[in-house]
Amino acid sequence: MIDLALFASANDARTLRAAASRLSAGDIHELFTLWKADPDLGPKASWIILHIAKSSPGCIKAEDLSAIIGLAGRASDWSTKLHIAQLFDIACLLPRQRQQARKLVRDWAQDPKPFVRAWSLNALAKFARTRDERDEAVALALGDSAASVRARGKAMAKLPKTYDAE
Repeated sequence: MIDLALFASANDARTLRAAASRLSAGDIHELFTLWKADPDLGPKASWIILHIAKSSPGCIKAEDLSAIIGLAGRASDWSTKLHIAQLFDIACLLPRQRQQARKLVRDWAQDPKPFVRAWSLNALAKFARTRDERDEAVALALGDSAASVRARGKAMAKLPKTYDAE
């Protein structure tokens, strides 16, 4: 069970990390249920979900990923978008989920925040269905005015060239 008081009161990275350290992949469903009830929890919930996923790759269930993608579609704050775009880099999405994720990150690739653009373009390249889609995402990143987006573009260019056959 999630300690909602600790989670809700976490206002800095150290406190949030402490709250996250008490959670496991089994708590993700409860976490996004809280997020769904209170959209203001999005930045904290998405950070913790990303933290859990990094700690235990492959730990997020397919149905939980679908719910996360659905909630992320309502995200208006940049940090939630960033965390979810970064989650897409490590999570194993089903074909339908990749299609939904592509729609999200295509919009987010125009975000004013450079890190959101960078990781959204990274997800677009990862979920590309063709070489042209992948190359376009990499080119957009490499041509961005922000150094952080260009750096991500350089990393994207070095990734294996795989395509999402649906």
